[in-house]
Amino acid sequence: MFMKNLKVFTLVCFLSSVSIHGESEKVVVDDLGREFSTKITPQKLVSLAPSNTELLGALGLQSWLVGRTKYCNFPENIRSVDVVAGFNTLDLEKIAALNPEVAFAIRGNDLESLKGLDRLGIPVFSLDIKNLDELLNAIQRLGVFLNVESRADSLVSVFQDRIKTVRQKVGDHTERPKVMWGLGDNMFYTAGNNTIIDDVINIAGGTNVGRDAVGAWPQVGIETVLMWSPDIIITTQVEGRGEGLSEKIERLSRSPVWERIPAIIDENVLYIEADLLLRPGPRLIEAVELIADFIVSYHTNR
Repeated sequence: MFMKNLKVFTLVCFLSSVSIHGESEKVVVDDLGREFSTKITPQKLVSLAPSNTELLGALGLQSWLVGRTKYCNFPENIRSVDVVAGFNTLDLEKIAALNPEVAFAIRGNDLESLKGLDRLGIPVFSLDIKNLDELLNAIQRLGVFLNVESRADSLVSVFQDRIKTVRQKVGDHTERPKVMWGLGDNMFYTAGNNTIIDDVINIAGGTNVGRDAVGAWPQVGIETVLMWSPDIIITTQVEGRGEGLSEKIERLSRSPVWERIPAIIDENVLYIEADLLLRPGPRLIEAVELIADFIVSYHTNR
């Protein structure tokens, strides 16, 4: 699956090339369909999302970053890079002063602000990663665009091996547990179809019950949870009312509805650090492995 998709991607996305002074110039296409030449390698970069910062760091290009968002916190020493943006707000004046050669955006960045970068003559390379295939795809494109293809290929190879190991680990179990992301008292958000969390759960050996809801990030109530009856719940938020996860599970187990949910009855609730699961970046593979290990344990303890 992964190799097939990567081959298709290779043909479609960046094997457009022309001969320039005896060298091959490739054209890389971002997720908004914009073309970027590899004739000159940009080395002053701005990241407008934590996931992009982590991708560039994984490719060994952290030293090329001149600007980041205030939410970029990994790798740890990225904090020395100038903050030029929030979640969907950009400081255009500060970015312009850094004179970057490219800004890397994601779906969710404010479009009007991105247009402001265009007006300043700063190219914007956008990524919209919704599954693991697209993550590997993005790594390869960044590798070509930033002239670090061997690093990108190596990183993709490592990720493919780790995903293959996960598939082998959970492959012996034909019955998949019902898994839900999200945990709250009354109303809370969960992950629907065609989301990164849905894909991670699927690869890790579970079935995402949120696929039955309408929309990518639906808000659901406890009545819906009762109908879904998840075997496993994944949460990325521990504290609430000043309580830890075990205290929260114990309190919910005394409620008229939650006490009937299998995941609560059997205490099959997994906490994963939000940055691992919610960012479409290289640490997603860690989330896949954590969920897969939990699902294997679930099967073992049945």
